[in-house]
Amino acid sequence: MGKKALLAVKGLPDTLIAAIDMLVIGTDKNVEEDYAAEIKAWAVNHNINHCFKNEAPGNINSRFHIAIGWRWLINAPTGQDVIVFHDSLLPLYRGYNPLVTALINGDTTIGATCFLATAEMDAGPVIAQEKLSINYPLKIEAAIDKMGAAYAAILPGLISTLKKNEAITGTVQNEAAATYSLWRDEADYKIDWTQSAGYINRFIDATGYPYKGAFFYYGDKKIRVTEAATIPDVVISNRDCGKLFKKINDNPVIVCGSGLLELKKMTDEDGNTFTFNAFRVRL
Repeated sequence: MGKKALLAVKGLPDTLIAAIDMLVIGTDKNVEEDYAAEIKAWAVNHNINHCFKNEAPGNINSRFHIAIGWRWLINAPTGQDVIVFHDSLLPLYRGYNPLVTALINGDTTIGATCFLATAEMDAGPVIAQEKLSINYPLKIEAAIDKMGAAYAAILPGLISTLKKNEAITGTVQNEAAATYSLWRDEADYKIDWTQSAGYINRFIDATGYPYKGAFFYYGDKKIRVTEAATIPDVVISNRDCGKLFKKINDNPVIVCGSGLLELKKMTDEDGNTFTFNAFRVRL
């Protein structure tokens, strides 16, 4: 479920918390912190029936399953519906990691969508949306907090409607406007120096904590970049992307497809601070 789900449920008043039949908690080994322990503690503190994803939840009486930050398929029994919270303004960025994709692409408007699930990926009727305007630089951790606040703005109204047994209606998505975001694995965290410095800077910020972070190889060492900054470009007649151009306060400045990028903080796989001792470096 993650931090977004934790922020969403923590914003519920007691009268709506009581409407939750069962809280199913997922864990995620692909992030440094999945907030599973914090979500469980919240459930215990509010006397909510709960279990982890790999445990049998028992009988669930509610007609609706609400999936927040959930990346697994839900096979709801006949007569039960699934309501999903998604990190984009659907039909934009259906699929995986939509928030990361939006930040890498430099979108200035992001948002959350609550929709009724169907057999097609993230294509169901939209129940509610919450738009957010953002500015850069913006790290993924801060963007997750913003998305959690958007979830928290939607969730009370949804549960209130469900509690009253009112009909859940939604607006059909515009299929012609649909775009998709693919899943990512470790290979997708590798920095492509042929991209622009601005793009790479957003890439570094979008894949940082709680994710593992953008990296490059220095010899056989995998080096993570946790902090970078674009600096004004210069005319390089024999532009060769990935070469060290100069140093600023001992920070390496790397030539990108367009622009220059100062690498301010780097760590090796053991979490130790990394610096270049050599000057003639090619990444």
